[in-house]
Amino acid sequence: MTSQAETGRSLRHKVRRHYDEGEHQDDEIEGRRTFTLDDKLTTDRYNFPMVKTMSSQDFTLKWLQENGFDTPLLFKESTHLDIRTPDSSFTVSDVKQYVGSRRVVDVMDVNTQKGIEMSMAQFARYYESPDRKELYNVISLEFSHTRLADLVQQPKVVRQIDWVNNVWPRHLIDTQRDSTNVLAEMKYPKVQKYCLMSVKGCYTDFHVDFGGTSVWYHILRGSKVFWLIPPTEENLDTYETWVLSGKQGDIFLGDRVMECGRIRLEAGDTFMIPTGWIHAVYTPEDSLVFGGNILHTFNVRKQLGVWQLEDRTRVPNKFRYPFYFEIHWFALARYVEVLLGRQHVRNTGKSQSNETIIEHANNGHSLLKQENGIDQEVKVDEEEEDDVDIGPHHRNVKVEDEDEMSDAILKSLAMGQTMDMDESDDKDLSFGESKETFEKKPEPAGGGGGDFASTSSMGGVKKPIHLSWAEMEGLINLVEFLESLPRSKRSVPELIDNPDKLLEDAREMLELHQEDDPAVGVTGVPIVKWPDPPPKPPVILRPAPSKKRVKKQKKNKALTMNRKRRTRCKQCANCTRADCGECNFCIDMKKYGGPGKMKQSCIMRQCLTPILPGKSSCSVCKLEDTDSEGNTTLFECHVCHDITHPACLKEQGFQAEGIMNEDLTNSWECPKCMEVDDEDDEEEDEEEEDDDGDESDSSSEKAVSSRGRKRKAESDVRTHEAGTVGKRGSHAGKGPTMASTSTYQGTLRTRLRQRKGNNQKLAKQKVRQAKYHMQSSLKKGRAMLKRHPLQQKKRRLGRPPKLQAQVEPKPIIMEKIPACAAPKFVVRPAPANPPPAFVLMADDTKHPIHRDDWMMIFQFLDKRALNECMAVCKTWNRWCIHPSLWKRISYKTPISKLALCGIVRRQPLSLNLSWTNISAKQLSWLLPRLPNLKDLGLGGSTWPVVYSLASVVCPFFTSLDLQWVSGLNDSSLLSLLSSPMDHRPGYFDERSRLSNLERLCLLGADITDATMSSIVQFAPLLAHLDISFCGNLTDASIRILLDEKSPVRMTLKELNIAGCRKMTLSVFSQLESCPTLTKLIIHSCPNLAQEACLKFTEQKGVEMVTSKPSRVCRPRRP
Repeated sequence: MTSQAETGRSLRHKVRRHYDEGEHQDDEIEGRRTFTLDDKLTTDRYNFPMVKTMSSQDFTLKWLQENGFDTPLLFKESTHLDIRTPDSSFTVSDVKQYVGSRRVVDVMDVNTQKGIEMSMAQFARYYESPDRKELYNVISLEFSHTRLADLVQQPKVVRQIDWVNNVWPRHLIDTQRDSTNVLAEMKYPKVQKYCLMSVKGCYTDFHVDFGGTSVWYHILRGSKVFWLIPPTEENLDTYETWVLSGKQGDIFLGDRVMECGRIRLEAGDTFMIPTGWIHAVYTPEDSLVFGGNILHTFNVRKQLGVWQLEDRTRVPNKFRYPFYFEIHWFALARYVEVLLGRQHVRNTGKSQSNETIIEHANNGHSLLKQENGIDQEVKVDEEEEDDVDIGPHHRNVKVEDEDEMSDAILKSLAMGQTMDMDESDDKDLSFGESKETFEKKPEPAGGGGGDFASTSSMGGVKKPIHLSWAEMEGLINLVEFLESLPRSKRSVPELIDNPDKLLEDAREMLELHQEDDPAVGVTGVPIVKWPDPPPKPPVILRPAPSKKRVKKQKKNKALTMNRKRRTRCKQCANCTRADCGECNFCIDMKKYGGPGKMKQSCIMRQCLTPILPGKSSCSVCKLEDTDSEGNTTLFECHVCHDITHPACLKEQGFQAEGIMNEDLTNSWECPKCMEVDDEDDEEEDEEEEDDDGDESDSSSEKAVSSRGRKRKAESDVRTHEAGTVGKRGSHAGKGPTMASTSTYQGTLRTRLRQRKGNNQKLAKQKVRQAKYHMQSSLKKGRAMLKRHPLQQKKRRLGRPPKLQAQVEPKPIIMEKIPACAAPKFVVRPAPANPPPAFVLMADDTKHPIHRDDWMMIFQFLDKRALNECMAVCKTWNRWCIHPSLWKRISYKTPISKLALCGIVRRQPLSLNLSWTNISAKQLSWLLPRLPNLKDLGLGGSTWPVVYSLASVVCPFFTSLDLQWVSGLNDSSLLSLLSSPMDHRPGYFDERSRLSNLERLCLLGADITDATMSSIVQFAPLLAHLDISFCGNLTDASIRILLDEKSPVRMTLKELNIAGCRKMTLSVFSQLESCPTLTKLIIHSCPNLAQEACLKFTEQKGVEMVTSKPSRVCRPRRP
């Protein structure tokens, strides 16, 4: 049997299917609310007292250990909560600045309960705008690892009980870099800090926070109204039935339970909701709230019950607590480690090590031990280093970092007690038994006598750790839950190697603490807590710089202003394309397998026209102005980076006109920098002229007194140097006067070196003066100086030019050669000479047939025959290339450079480039060279290619074919139809390049009803519209297109809506308002009955196509 390699067979790679059914089932709830919220806000039915109002001074961990956390808590003042939030002047715009304007946030449409995505900049504009057509609510902006996280801190008690802070491995949190909530980039459950931004009227229906987490809220601005339902078994069953019924919009859950409380929170209030409480939220005024979710040990049973409830109600993973099982394993491992001293989590980070660290030093031993999760440093004096038995009869031990100790340890130290320590070896100071010996040692039962903290291998104060009643119950439920999980659903973290051993140790821990006194466990000190991170190393200052004479530099004007980084335009071809995956930046990205150190975007996605940030303001008037189209009128100086209005600078007395930067929008050289440049150039020229004048005066005096002797010396020099060295003019001589030729030999090398320096100096002066004159000519319109100052000085000497050329060698001056840059805009060449009227024969006689006769013959030839005729002779080549013979050109093969040149030579009126894989660069080069083009086909292209049409160099089309263009959606089509963002120098034309469209094909585009508004606004002359197979279009699109105020209603002649499956019979009533409609293509619409189509045809007299063509499919790419 032959092998596969021998037969040459190659099997196709089978791709596994990904079934995503049900992942977005909760994104949208059909229908709207049938109950009235105003009644729910004013009725007395929900006045049950559900909330306990407390003073922030009474809310401590000790109170929580004693009373548990089962009741919502309200704090009217947060003085003693140790919470940190911004002041009340903090707004949504500030949130945008701190988290980034490009941060994508999940926004909930309150009316439809549909989730959409918006950038933070878009939501900030919506939040601040007075006209809000929709109600948008942001409740899931997690801002950890952003600049905003430094301004917000959780309450102290929340930080003490939060599992993320106390049980999750610290090194994993430290390695978190991504600030978003992408699960693939998440190293720990990022649920600690949320920002909730709601406008007036927002309503969030009844829900239970994911994973049974407890919640803390702080109202910074505005107010909130909460409806609260206690988490009893009956209420949770009612809630589950209500969720699965799908009638949330018809039923207010508070009316289906026995007790439901309502409370209104104002700005400055802090609110805490325990585990499992069912609550709904209403926003009576625009509000800004900070909050967070936590898992803790004081209510594990209800936390796990909510998780099981989420399983039964089929909540998508996107809306559930991340790493839920993993954090429970880490919590159990942390308790076992603290209470038994047995570690089950691998130490892979520096901050994760909890073992005893012993350092031998010359002056003593530094011992780092852990008591109740808190590091303590015990220093032993050098005199005790050689002692073997360290016990209570020895001297007291010095203890440092007393602030980090527990209250029990401080109390024992205050009473003068010493720390008991077992025997130690002189070489290996492991106090007490080793870890292995400790684990094998039988421990007494009851009373926590075997507790690691009481009989620790490091000794310490003999005071056992007792668990409070809530923590003991929580640990029991936690162990039972993890033991009940099947092995396939345990989700054990990779850092825990032996989960079965961990469960055995956990059972042993519970047996040791089953008789704990809950009253003794109320200490106010957390049992599990990571040690504080080590202090940062001291800053090492650089040595003082050496006192060298440094040339004074001019002040850098670029540092005098606060430079604002420009942002993406989000409309150019680079902004809308995908990553190339091949450049150095893409290779470095984590999503492509790189380390992610460069943190740069793809080099192919660098914006071509970056714009000023949205919050830029004038440095003079402090205002931000925009024109009628919303474009900013500010200009940024590319020299000093100052952002101003041109009119504001004129008011300050700057009369000069700034120089506009054609390569960048809203960029120029401001008049201030222009005047400073003129002053600097004048000062430098004056300094150079003064230096040269002093030197020339001194040298001229010497030259007058010793001219004869210099001539003699120069003759000797010409003899020795073969005439290669001659005397310079008096304006360049700097050597000493020579009395004889004998003294000249010693100074020859010096004079040559000095002359070389003078030549370089003169060259720099010439370049500087040429640059100054060029700038003066650009700014003031004067002609460039033709005479060089050096030539004028030579003329003043009175020496004939010929003699001067013989005696004085000309200095080699490095002139600045202008760089040859490609022109930015296409400049049409002058018209060529007209072609000859006759063809010259071989005997130089004219052919009897005139050119006009030949052109009539050529019109009957096809394109292939024309190309053959062009190869006959030069005259025929020029005749056959005439545009009248090439009005329509259609390509079916990939475009090459020669093909582009041929298209430009022929200047067609109609060009079809569909399915040719033309690139954006090729199309950008082609369009400016076809000014008479009226019809263009780009079917099967991509959006970056089509975006080349949104330029001022694009001709005015009357027909455009964009069928099956990938990436063509509402926003992209709007940018294509609107006015171009660039302009020609000296010519401002704000008309849309597609304003003359009469025929538009959008077959298979990913557009919605919003696109019709753009078409009505920017294409008023449209007569033929093809929107077939646009599956998102509904009847509303036809209603917008044929509105009474729409100009398209009076021009539309042909409409193709085939394949629009959401169209219904109401389309016909809307089409009746179009008097000019003559043809309607309406097949493949399942909601449109054949009888209704025939009835409309008879009444309206419109030609209707209801049968499918022989084959309708997307052409294959070549």
